[in-house]
Amino acid sequence: MSPLGRTLVGLAAGAFALTGLAAPALAVEPEVSVSILVQDADGVPVKNASLSADSPDAYLELGTTNAEGRLVAFKDPRSNDELTAGTWTLYIDDYAGARDKAGKTFVSVKRTNVKLVKGQNEIAPFSLVRGAVVKGAVKAPSGRAVRNVIVGAKRAGDYDTLSPTTSTGSYRLTGVGAGKVAIRVGRISVFAQYGNEPSPTNVTVTTKVGEVLTAPNVVKHQVTCDVKAFSVSSPTKGRVKLSVRASAASTGLTNPWGKIAVKVGSKTVKTFDVKKGAAGKTLTATVPATAGKKVTYKASYAGGDCVAWSSTKSVTVKKK
Repeated sequence: MSPLGRTLVGLAAGAFALTGLAAPALAVEPEVSVSILVQDADGVPVKNASLSADSPDAYLELGTTNAEGRLVAFKDPRSNDELTAGTWTLYIDDYAGARDKAGKTFVSVKRTNVKLVKGQNEIAPFSLVRGAVVKGAVKAPSGRAVRNVIVGAKRAGDYDTLSPTTSTGSYRLTGVGAGKVAIRVGRISVFAQYGNEPSPTNVTVTTKVGEVLTAPNVVKHQVTCDVKAFSVSSPTKGRVKLSVRASAASTGLTNPWGKIAVKVGSKTVKTFDVKKGAAGKTLTATVPATAGKKVTYKASYAGGDCVAWSSTKSVTVKKK
């Protein structure tokens, strides 16, 4: 409905409210709508298939198909944003519970360059294929499980499905298409908010329609530390206290194995082994320094479960 249409409906309802009469039902045709039919590979209608639409200006979740596999839609019921005339990409997926007659999931379908015009647009039927299931686990370089990171199954540039790892580091991806599939872990497209990894870790598998496949574990996957702490102070004359802490508790790695080397210039003055420290605790050490001098220290974490990071701090060493 256009902004003008919404305004007229509101004014009419308000006028009837003032007179104490019930407002009549107003049949307002949407400017642009779509009508779809979703079937499985055997031509059986698919219930609860979700339709979404994407354009440079909007992303709309338009609803799910009925028992006959049909849906007529024109707006996103969450936001009330409506379809407009122009070019859209349509997506059909099984996120709302669509299953085939054997209870199996489907592979998502993407249809690009769909040109919508004013009025109701009859879209060519969608045919869904049963998806494969891929299972596996994600391990850190230390061999420990990595939880709460996103795993995705990618074919030909698009992700069929995504899922977070469990507390044991395992994952289960449904609705995976047949063929060569990259199982990717980490920062994935718009799903980056689920994990802070700077680049994906991969394994590649080949799937068949409807099969259940156990993939090789994704190993040596580094995460970004939640805590990357380094501080310096001078508690007494000619002494500097170094304090470091590294943690990736959100992924189950409270003490991410690795080492933190502290240097002054090119000289290493102290190396902390995070693996040997108490989980998530601050590690400290006191080192000698020239009294009255301002000294700059650089702490660098490397060789562990987190991606490398560094921090630089300065302190003026006490004279007394």
